[in-house]
Amino acid sequence: MTEHIARCLHDSNDTIRTYIVGDHVFLRAHIGGDHGTVALEAVDARVFARGILALADKIDGGAAEETPAEKPIKVGDCIRVITTGSAGALVKAGETFTVRKVTDWDVQVDGDGAHDRWYLNHEDVEKVVDEATATLADSRPKVGDRLRVTEDNPRCCPVVTGDVITVVETDYDHDGEDCVRFLHGDDSYRWIIPLTAVEKAPTLADANTSPESYRASLLEQARKYVDPTATAAELLAVARFIAGESA
Repeated sequence: MTEHIARCLHDSNDTIRTYIVGDHVFLRAHIGGDHGTVALEAVDARVFARGILALADKIDGGAAEETPAEKPIKVGDCIRVITTGSAGALVKAGETFTVRKVTDWDVQVDGDGAHDRWYLNHEDVEKVVDEATATLADSRPKVGDRLRVTEDNPRCCPVVTGDVITVVETDYDHDGEDCVRFLHGDDSYRWIIPLTAVEKAPTLADANTSPESYRASLLEQARKYVDPTATAAELLAVARFIAGESA
């Protein structure tokens, strides 16, 4: 959805946004915690726009350069909610999210756990232009991250719950879904798996992961590949044998 945004000279959070819905031009003002919307016929929108141009011309004679429209929101962008409860979602003005999907009707972001996603109205969000805030908002995996699979054979991938994969490529907004790619065994094919089927794999660097629990998770992984009934001692013996520590 194409839109134009005018930001207040004194407070950049105060805006007037213009966009099209059906056959009408909408102007939506957001001032502090208040907001309102005006719908105009095309002919009335032109009259209003020409009036603004006439006022501006009185100031500088029309010398000002045209300000390009802000780029439309896309997947991966950091957005800020400007209307509490947009489209019935349990969100508050000022909260920031990373965009997961964009349609003509809504902007989709991660939900709160009980809800997989929030579907927010375009006019109720704005792109965050502050790079520091935008970077913090996107916590999606990156190349080199280790992830643990949380379901069996997602998208027909040759992995099951508990397997650990390493991200070799990110493929966000793949058919409207955030995914990553990984290699399996000696296969050079880059399998694709959705983020909904993985979670961050525990490491000793994690503040809440003790060495004991980390070792336990590794043993569970080994048990699946060696023998589901193997004891911890048997698995350690196999590990030592593979490492060449015993014959």
